[in-house]
Amino acid sequence: MRLSSGKPVLDSVKVREGNGRYRIWTRTGWELWKIDDGSGELTLASEGEHNLGIVPVVNLYNKRSGKQMIGVSDIQDIADINKNIYYLCSDAKEIIENTAFPMLALPYEKGTGGEEKQIGPRNILQFDPTEPNSKPYWLEAPHSSLTEIREWVKQDIGEIHRIAKMGGVKSTEDFRYARSGVAIELEYQQLHATLSEKADNIEEAEQQVLTLWARWQGKAFDGRVDYPDDFSVRDLDRELERAIKAKKTVLSSPTFNSEIEKRIARMTMPKVSEEAKEKIESEIEESAGL
Repeated sequence: MRLSSGKPVLDSVKVREGNGRYRIWTRTGWELWKIDDGSGELTLASEGEHNLGIVPVVNLYNKRSGKQMIGVSDIQDIADINKNIYYLCSDAKEIIENTAFPMLALPYEKGTGGEEKQIGPRNILQFDPTEPNSKPYWLEAPHSSLTEIREWVKQDIGEIHRIAKMGGVKSTEDFRYARSGVAIELEYQQLHATLSEKADNIEEAEQQVLTLWARWQGKAFDGRVDYPDDFSVRDLDRELERAIKAKKTVLSSPTFNSEIEKRIARMTMPKVSEEAKEKIESEIEESAGL
């Protein structure tokens, strides 16, 4: 629906919870409806109200499409390519079934040469017995189309890896094709940019969820959701190298050296507990005489 200002807003959402239960969320409350398995009768099981003023639903976008509440799927194009691979494999299977067993060729009997003959991989092909060297033989069908099908499947698989930004990862597993380091690095950068975008979208969604929860509890959420923005292993190595070089520099500032050591500890152990992190930092400060 639209507000008086013309701004479109979400008015209600119906969620299927299973076992014939449906929950309807609106901007002022919720209703839980249940469908009886035997009679199919729909009954209102429970209901409630809230003072949020909005439907408590948060969109988690994969990629934004420019349209409200509509995102872009990562597998939208991949699904079509995968469907094409399925069709190609089906064609290849049919070709193999029809050509795996050669066709038997026999000379036909006299007086039956003018009749129509059904030709197929499971039938017998007849020929004129008066021809030179007219003896039975096996006629094997060519398999040239299978090679083309295999090449198409390989190209489609490569296109899937390219769209999924996994071409650089795949190139480390496939040694048949040599690729330049620049091309691999470029694909890695595209992968890292995609992961960074996903992290930003998750940050925003979690922030909205926690804000809704706080409003439901009559409180205000003043926290911050933070996901990593850099997924490049090479950049981490470079940053560590710069920090270690800076640490080796002879400086008379204990505070500078202490902060460098803290930074190195945070980069090398990002998942350490808060208690251990505080202890490490306090030990660094104590060692620096701060």
